Amino acid sequence: MERKSPRWLGLLLSKKFFEVCDEHRDLRKSETNVYCIHCDQCLCSHCLAAPPPEKHRHHKMIQIRRYIYQDVVQVQDLQKFVDCSKVQTYTTNGAKVVLLNTRKQSKPSKLSATAASCEICGRVISNPFRYCSIACKVSERAVDEPGSSGVDDTGPILSSSSDLEAGEDSSSCLASPQPSDSSDLIPRIKKSRRKGTPTRSPVH
Repeated sequence: MERKSPRWLGLLLSKKFFEVCDEHRDLRKSETNVYCIHCDQCLCSHCLAAPPPEKHRHHKMIQIRRYIYQDVVQVQDLQKFVDCSKVQTYTTNGAKVVLLNTRKQSKPSKLSATAASCEICGRVISNPFRYCSIACKVSERAVDEPGSSGVDDTGPILSSSSDLEAGEDSSSCLASPQPSDSSDLIPRIKKSRRKGTPTRSPVH
């Protein structure tokens, strides 16, 4: 069984990148495109160089890139921290990348005879991949483990539908009260009272 995803991964997937940094909005090239795992922050290039001297120097960080208007990470960067296997890869600038979140599409795609689909969202992918993004892989891990959040216990919770059957009422799991006396389970049968022995009239 695969180990649970780290807490920071769930936080990373919820972030918005390539927005103007609040602290350096007056400077050029202030888009947030770096995620600091240690601080759980979206950083720009100026944040990395700001005092105290190289504050994030020894922190684990991941650079976020853009591919067809979506956030991606190079496999060689993310693979150091997370298993990226079975996730659809794309090639940009000579490097393989994976999508962080579900791939956007304007309309449903038709599956060809050789195409496959993401096991979570149904997006068209290539064989032998199983997921279109890191988010979908994390989501399936949550479903595979009943009661699991897909991240560790301190992270954001991803819903799991495996705890209860569809349409099942949780109250049905409670034990119904049992009779204290087992004799109460035996139906009582009324017995008719017989009259006395009939007497015959004397024979003349």
